[in-house]
Amino acid sequence: MEMAGVERVDILKVDIEGAEIEVFETAASWIQHVGVIIVELHDRLRDGCEAAVMRATTDFQIRRRQGEYMVLGRKGWL
Repeated sequence: MEMAGVERVDILKVDIEGAEIEVFETAASWIQHVGVIIVELHDRLRDGCEAAVMRATTDFQIRRRQGEYMVLGRKGWL
């Protein structure tokens, strides 16, 4: 976000083949600037991916599961 010069992201699509743990365990510096996250979870490749995402998104009020995708959103963001 800093490199792109943007202050917020309305929709973030994440498909990182098992690296969810590293990205979401260190999300404190950016996650408050994101309104909706669509993440493809890869617990079948690496146990703990979904848990890391859930811990990082406790303040997202909307949570929908569609197959291996999780949609997380903040009410009133968009």
